[in-house]
Amino acid sequence: TIKNVIVSDLDNDGENDFFAIKLDGLKDFSISILNDKNKVVFNSASVDFVWDGKDQSNTLVPNGSYVYYFTAK
Repeated sequence: TIKNVIVSDLDNDGENDFFAIKLDGLKDFSISILNDKNKVVFNSASVDFVWDGKDQSNTLVPNGSYVYYFTAK
């Protein structure tokens, strides 16, 4: 399952607070999430990654559109 929307947890409803890709049987995985200036804001090589909307320095990124690229085997 791949969701395409996350929202901040400020509403405390517990819905759409994280972005994750859940696929069975993966052995090799990587993902990069980029902002509208093509700057990488998040990277992971874990098949169990979860992105909470924070960048590599643990700062919440601004509202906006983000692109992700992933590879999986």
